Amino acid sequence: MDRVLSPEGQMLKDSIDKFLRQQYAFDKRRALADSELGFSEENWRAFADLG
Repeated sequence: MDRVLSPEGQMLKDSIDKFLRQQYAFDKRRALADSELGFSEENWRAFADLG
């Protein structure tokens, strides 16, 4: 099933992709997933700011 994003959805996807590439590398995500909390509160706030 192909899913077509709305223009706004595509913009959000692009923003998240860019954020992940620049600020949240895979090794950092893995370390946070293995931490006691399991995620970064700071990054979740940044995701929320993206919309």
